[in-house]
Amino acid sequence: MSLKEKISKYQIFDELSPLELEEIALLCEEKQFNRGEVIIEEDSKGVDMYIILDGRVTVEIKSYSAHPEEVSSQRLTTLREGDIIGEISFLEGKRRSAGAVAVDNISALRIEGEKLYGLFDKNPRLGYVVMRNIGRILAQRLCDINFRWRDNI
Repeated sequence: MSLKEKISKYQIFDELSPLELEEIALLCEEKQFNRGEVIIEEDSKGVDMYIILDGRVTVEIKSYSAHPEEVSSQRLTTLREGDIIGEISFLEGKRRSAGAVAVDNISALRIEGEKLYGLFDKNPRLGYVVMRNIGRILAQRLCDINFRWRDNI
């Protein structure tokens, strides 16, 4: 299966044409991460996004106690194949609000944010569709969190 065919099934690329998928595929680099390896460091700078191809990734935030030397991590969610990570800093262009750690040995596609923005400038329709899809993904995640919190009250 070609990379174009592989990425066509992911929500972030819904409604893109075969040519647009080919343009996206040219920006992708497959990366491997070992179990326990940090993929994205919380508070780091970066606009690159990742799409999980295989395995699970936890999204975590640091939790500080009254003693600054006592830092633990709070798991926000676990993501799987087809899920994206790094999308918030891609949109904001600021420091990363959470970290991402491989639960399993994983494969992921890294998409350079700057190159993706360049593609959006050349093809505004592609940019609109991808940004709308990212918005839908974030909205769904927010709804899932709202339901989880509501059900735990």
